[in-house]
Amino acid sequence: MKLYLKKVSNPTLANIQNHKAYKNDLKKLKRTAKQTYYKNILGINYSNRKKTWQILNSLRDNSKKNKDPLNKDFKINGEATSDTKQIANGFNIFFTNIGPTLANKIKTTKEAHLKYIKRCESTFKFE
Repeated sequence: MKLYLKKVSNPTLANIQNHKAYKNDLKKLKRTAKQTYYKNILGINYSNRKKTWQILNSLRDNSKKNKDPLNKDFKINGEATSDTKQIANGFNIFFTNIGPTLANKIKTTKEAHLKYIKRCESTFKFE
């Protein structure tokens, strides 16, 4: 906190760099401590499936809280809509046509496919 106050009250290059370096070191230290904590607690509960899943789910639930909610409005054929049926139909049309659309973008060639396959002389058999 003192480095931050020093940076704000007297924003010299040295004060800014000192605060930034300390902030980065603190962030690394917190990340390492968190990893060590969860590695240890998962190691302790290695044979307890229920407790292991509780720990993993607690990590997952925290990450959900940090994410932005899904957008309610989508553009379909250039028009914004929030109608769930139109959005669902738009996704269906997109995903059913993505294969043929991408296939049409692949350039055709007159080369035979065997030109790209190298012959293998080794063999094996099951006994």
